[in-house]
Parts: sequence; C-alpha cells; structure tokens
Amino acid sequence: MFRDQENEIRKLNLYLKEADDFSKETQKECHYVKEELLDSKHQLNLKNGLNESLKKDLEHLKELQTECKNQLQKENELKEELSKKADIYVKQIDDLQKESN
Repeated sequence: MFRDQENEIRKLNLYLKEADDFSKETQKECHYVKEELLDSKHQLNLKNGLNESLKKDLEHLKELQTECKNQLQKENELKEELSKKADIYVKQIDDLQKESN
C-alpha cells in the first residue's frame, strides 16, 4: 500500500512537472504571439500613416492639376485674343499700305 502511494505521488509529481513545462512553453508562445501582434500593429500604424500621407499628396496633386488646367485655359484665351488683335493690326497695316499707294 505504501508503495502504491509512492507510485501515485511519483505519477502526480511527473504530471505536475509536465503541466509546469507546458505552462512555461505556453507562456513563451503567448509572449511570442504578443510580440508579433505588437509588431503587426506597429506596421499597420506605419502603413496607415503612409496611406494618409499619400491621400494628402494625391489631393494636393489634384489641386495642382486643376490650377494647371485653369492656367492653360487662361493662356489659350490670351493667345486667341492676341491672335485676333494681331489679325486686326495686320489688316490695319494692309489697309494703310493700300491707302498710301
């Protein structure tokens, strides 16, 4: 009977050691997973920051594009106006040359 109790105690001690080892291994894995999650969160925050920066840059580029389009339209209108004036001046010069002949 005493021997049975000793065997039972040995089995329990072995079981406790295995449980303790398993617990330590689980803690290590949890720590590793936590580190991975923190790293992933950090990477996600960096990417979110980059996305926000890219969105702002894109908005700024769209504004610049609109400004360029407006400027080109003004330049085209000015060229057209100058071309009309040039045509008028050429006609006036031709008329003056005809009158002087």
